[in-house]
Amino acid sequence: MKPEAKNQLVALLLFGRPIEEPEGTIRPERERVTVKVWNASGRKGVAYRLTKFLRQCGYDVVDWGNYSMEQIPTRVVDRRGNIGNAQAVAGDLGVESYHSEPNAKSLVDDCVRQHDTPPGFGHRFHTRDPRAARLFQMALELELEGEHVRLIRATARALEARKEQIGYALPVNVDGAIAAICADLGFAYELGNAVFLISRLPGLIAHAHEERARQTSMRQIDPKDHDYDGAQQRRLPEGRK
Repeated sequence: MKPEAKNQLVALLLFGRPIEEPEGTIRPERERVTVKVWNASGRKGVAYRLTKFLRQCGYDVVDWGNYSMEQIPTRVVDRRGNIGNAQAVAGDLGVESYHSEPNAKSLVDDCVRQHDTPPGFGHRFHTRDPRAARLFQMALELELEGEHVRLIRATARALEARKEQIGYALPVNVDGAIAAICADLGFAYELGNAVFLISRLPGLIAHAHEERARQTSMRQIDPKDHDYDGAQQRRLPEGRK
């Protein structure tokens, strides 16, 4: 534990307030991080005092209280899949133990509270994205379904349960399916956009070729006022699926 963090925690627990910072101290701006504080020490008032301390550090503490059982030592758990946030909180508290343990219900609760759409969910037209459904089916058939696919499907169920409160459906879209499956395959998250582009490339090539062969150049396309006159939906032979 860093000495300055240790001093702040000692002051907080003994006197109910952290050490006053010198006038003019400026804390660096950080992204908005929501935090829940649960007191598992068995001592009264610790959660409230830590809540005040974390808010002074710039965190958005949305809930606090006592944990159902005592637990030593203190640990910071990331529930949104962003281990960097957990590391930042642990650093400000002087806590060495932190890890990522995403929870679908917590993810959805936080997004609903902040009026955010979880990444990988929602579609302008589909209430069930058939592309995502097919990718999940293939992952299951090929025994590739892992913790990331299970998490995104659990998140989808949690969103479905909150659909009336949200006001509209938020199905898993193809971006979310690709991200979850790539993560289970061990791909670095930075490659997600590249894999997505690979899946889009054949359609883009076909569209560009059709435009050059049949239409005038530099024309405007109304995204709503158009008709598809290409080949109808076709089923692949069983041996090619």
